[in-house]
Amino acid sequence: MAVPWNGQVDFLCQHNFSKNSKFALMLLKGIEKNQVCKMYANGSDIIFDNSEVLCHLKNSSGTVSFTLSNLDIKHTNHYICVLTNFYPPPYSNSTLSVTYIYVYEPQLERCNIILPLLMWIFMGISIFLLLCCIAILYLWIKKTQQQKCGTRNSENNNENNSVYMPMAPVTVTRFPVRGWICRVGVPDSLESLAKLVIQNDKDITDFEKMPKMSLSHL
Repeated sequence: MAVPWNGQVDFLCQHNFSKNSKFALMLLKGIEKNQVCKMYANGSDIIFDNSEVLCHLKNSSGTVSFTLSNLDIKHTNHYICVLTNFYPPPYSNSTLSVTYIYVYEPQLERCNIILPLLMWIFMGISIFLLLCCIAILYLWIKKTQQQKCGTRNSENNNENNSVYMPMAPVTVTRFPVRGWICRVGVPDSLESLAKLVIQNDKDITDFEKMPKMSLSHL
């Protein structure tokens, strides 16, 4: 039996009984025979026990059955109906039916689930790529600014290195050597000249009054 996702199956384990009968009806699932739901009837008194919320009991004019609702893919399995009769005798325990229920997911429902998921995935990828582009642009601008600052610093350093310090002009002192040499004679060396100047203090005044000329004329 094929059932759509979130659908239901009616009239499982349908059984007709009389008012004085006593019996138990169980719905088991799978090879393990896990109990899904169970009911016990003692005349008009009915006790219902469901292990899963999806199982419901229907009782109408001497007929009982189980209904499975809100089925999901995980509920696909074999379902076994077992009847245990206590009264009227004889006592019996029998299998009423075995039904294989296949729960499928409609294409529309699948699309309704997949499309929003894909949209969220695409949005996440788009946001991630946008953030990557912003980060790359920021790093590129920062690197460009650093290169410009480095170029300016190197130019400033070159300009500072190329500036010459102001130097005061050096004047050449002209000494009245010619007249003085004529008087004292030509010394053998500069040291002799210095000694003659120091020893003759009186000649210094006369030396200053002599006409000045550069040493290059010697």
